[in-house]
Amino acid sequence: MKRSPLLSWLSRETAEMHRQLETTPLLSKLLGDSISLEEVSEVLDRFLWAYRPIDRALEDALSQFLPTCRTPPRTPLLTADLAALGQPSRKHEPVTFSSPGTLPETLGILYVTEGSTLGGTVIAGRLERSLPRIPRHAFSFFSLGERESPSLWEKFLMIFPSAPASGDFSQELLRGATRTFRHFLDAFSPRDSTISPSDPQTTRLSGQHLAESLSP
Repeated sequence: MKRSPLLSWLSRETAEMHRQLETTPLLSKLLGDSISLEEVSEVLDRFLWAYRPIDRALEDALSQFLPTCRTPPRTPLLTADLAALGQPSRKHEPVTFSSPGTLPETLGILYVTEGSTLGGTVIAGRLERSLPRIPRHAFSFFSLGERESPSLWEKFLMIFPSAPASGDFSQELLRGATRTFRHFLDAFSPRDSTISPSDPQTTRLSGQHLAESLSP
């Protein structure tokens, strides 16, 4: 499916944040050749911490702005995966992620969550090779992208506009994507991280997004 100019623009604008996320210590292990069961469990636990408020925010936003669009909540998958690995979820301080107030901001959040399922499919295959004794159903979160046809990413492309309705639309779209990336960076970065928030309306970023490299 051909990428729209707007999607290519969003990919360029958020690419550096995506690179920062991929290179955090835990997530970089997922893309490497070896990872321990304990490390996989910690990755899932941090995703669970991050996705709980995102799931709630998207449920509210989709019912308001995209009532015919559905995306599976990630919290049940992550909880089930941790249970299958015999690893109960840890207790974390609750975190907030406010519901988007506009359609383009909602699309910006979905750009990150649905795009991540492309990389998740690759990661699921790596985990099966690295941890062959672990049952495949323990990786349901990562294999989500391959369980539906059309895939979640393909469904996202179907609703994504080819061009912005206005300049404000583009900025709201970027705001949704960048605050979602920051949310995940907070979940996976060391607490003494030097990553600092910046205004999504003035940030200029460059590079390549995983969704761009892996999308059909």
